[in-house]
Amino acid sequence: MALSTAFWTPPTPTSCSGATTRKSLPWLPTLSTMMARRRIRSAWASVSPRLTRRRAFSALDGRYCSFPWRRAGHLKGILWHQGESDGGRSAASYSADLDSLISRWRSSFTGGSASTPFIAGELLQGGSQTDANIVTALTQTPDRNAYAAFASATGLSSGGDNLHFSASSQRTFGARYFTGYQAALTNAATVPDAVSTLSGAVGNNQITLSWIAPATGHSAITDYIVEYKLSASGTWLTFADGTSAATGAVVTGLTNGSSYDFRVAPVNAIGQGAYSNVETKTPLSSGVEAGAARHWLLGSDNPTNGDLVVGDVLTPVSTPLSQSTGFVTTQGQNGGARSTKTSAGPKTIIVVARGKGTANGFVCGSLGPSAGASIYTQSGVFQIRARPTNDVTGRSVDASTWFFLAISYSNGSSRLDYIAHPTTPFVGAPGTDSSAVGTSLLGIGDTYYNDAGFAAQFDIAEFIIFDAVKTQAEIEAIYARTKTRLEARGITVYGP
Repeated sequence: MALSTAFWTPPTPTSCSGATTRKSLPWLPTLSTMMARRRIRSAWASVSPRLTRRRAFSALDGRYCSFPWRRAGHLKGILWHQGESDGGRSAASYSADLDSLISRWRSSFTGGSASTPFIAGELLQGGSQTDANIVTALTQTPDRNAYAAFASATGLSSGGDNLHFSASSQRTFGARYFTGYQAALTNAATVPDAVSTLSGAVGNNQITLSWIAPATGHSAITDYIVEYKLSASGTWLTFADGTSAATGAVVTGLTNGSSYDFRVAPVNAIGQGAYSNVETKTPLSSGVEAGAARHWLLGSDNPTNGDLVVGDVLTPVSTPLSQSTGFVTTQGQNGGARSTKTSAGPKTIIVVARGKGTANGFVCGSLGPSAGASIYTQSGVFQIRARPTNDVTGRSVDASTWFFLAISYSNGSSRLDYIAHPTTPFVGAPGTDSSAVGTSLLGIGDTYYNDAGFAAQFDIAEFIIFDAVKTQAEIEAIYARTKTRLEARGITVYGP
């Protein structure tokens, strides 16, 4: 059924004398009776979007007849029940057409206005021509349009064809339309709610912002105001990104190494909403590894210790990391910092680190007393463990050397350990022994072990996590790019 219905109060309740009788729709007398019981004198008009002629239904004698729409009277509202023939369309496409139609009808019907109630009815749930995208668009109509409401079809049944409602369900549906009409009368538009999900990803002289659209205030969001400032400044600047309802923006022209604050505010036809949460980010010059789930370039130019992919901030377990130019330093026993990424495989973990002595300590990972995967040192030698098996590399810690170290594993199916070297890199392949890595959060330093026997500190310049197993050739390609990245930051990585 493709039907839209407008109802109005005519100047006098006369019948359509002399008009041609048309087949009546059974639910319209039901709605007319229901409305009459609520002492609203109404006639009903069917205005199908597929017809060019307008016809009216007389609530007095139950007949369709030719009736001049633009005659004296007051338009009370518009009821909409349509969508079966639009299956296969996207919710966005159907919504755009419906919203345009609502606006045109409100402005073109005699007695219509921007506040004329519009009630969209749900299609038969589980019906043979009910499309989920169309239902989504209908359900969200009051969010996009002021003075609109939605009449649910929950619990209503088919009349037998799995397309139209039964007689009793039509009567129930009519009552729901009336409830929707009452709700639509007060569904006035307001400014949009504030964005509460603003986040940023670091780039070269730029920050990529993203957010989730907030509640619209019953009027479509047409733009977002994007503002930024140096964190040390009190003056906000507006970024010129044009007019767009897109939930993201790339703020360019920034200075690498400087900390910036960002905020956004949504705009609709009513006005500008409140500003979002403030996101603080520092643009950096070096690029992100393609396909990385997380990628940290650490140091004083990254004051929040945020990663370059999603902005994941390394959170100290106890004592904050100390920051220097081009690197941070872990704080010994229980002095690491965790990401939000778990150790569950498949994983490839890469770190560029420098020891502070020959004491035992954790470089990175998630190793605890019973599960985890980590790169650590013991007796002055690098060791790599993805429980239950340990790999003693034989490569000694050197307090003056930056090492590129990696572990790649898939729970119970593969394992590769790697340490770069000018001529003979260490390559370990313990085999299928990574079945107890667990799901603890990955990080740098000691994040779970918390043993006084492992209290060494480490300088960390770069930390990368992939949600995939990498081959030796792939790890060595990353190593080559890492050397270039870190040389630009004043860090010389051990190797050719």
